[in-house]
Amino acid sequence: MGHFIYYRLLFIVVYLDSFGIIIGKDVVCERVRIKVMNNQAKYFRSLPLHHSQKEVETTPEYSIFEYKLKPTYDFEPEILSHREDVEVLEPASLRETIKEEQAKNCCAVIRLRQISGSLLRSVAFSYACRNNLNRKTAESLE
Repeated sequence: MGHFIYYRLLFIVVYLDSFGIIIGKDVVCERVRIKVMNNQAKYFRSLPLHHSQKEVETTPEYSIFEYKLKPTYDFEPEILSHREDVEVLEPASLRETIKEEQAKNCCAVIRLRQISGSLLRSVAFSYACRNNLNRKTAESLE
């Protein structure tokens, strides 16, 4: 029984400042501040991201939440999943990382839309040709 309590306490101490399963031995525990737009603030209040979450500022447009945690790799996708509704204020390193990832995601979405748009035009053109639509209609779909 004593070993169980020891390992349980060890587990709690090791993961206390972690967001998820990544311990982040090289990552320092920091104050993380995020600005959450009002439409998502209710979600953050009802389902805190971390046990250290505190709402430090509230306005009609947004709320600012503060955490004391290690901003490890598994924390980044959680922030990114809220897209434009969440902005990292501190620390600066996490803010830059999130901005870079958002820019990459934005470029990927634009490229995907370009690819899917040209693919749709090709499919429409093929459909028009197979169904003997007039040449002008088929070319307008290309």
